[in-house]
Amino acid sequence: MTVRVCYNTHEFEAVDIHLRTLRDRQEFSDEQGVAADLGICSASWPMFGVVWPSGLVLAHYLFNFDITNKRILEVGCGIGLSSLLLNHLKADIT
Repeated sequence: MTVRVCYNTHEFEAVDIHLRTLRDRQEFSDEQGVAADLGICSASWPMFGVVWPSGLVLAHYLFNFDITNKRILEVGCGIGLSSLLLNHLKADIT
């Protein structure tokens, strides 16, 4: 089974974050059973294969937040847009 994806760019002023996400949120591929062996069921795939609206809001908030001398615990949501942005900004992420 071929999983269809879409490519998109999220812009934060001069910072571009390029993502490849699921085109169909209900689609998944685990032909070798790797995810199943880790206890990840097919129903949870749509949770991390896409950008969550709340993740987009959080990323924009963090882009404008002063991260200087701050250690950030980012637990992720969706595909992890906030984490990717913070990593690009060289934040101290735990």
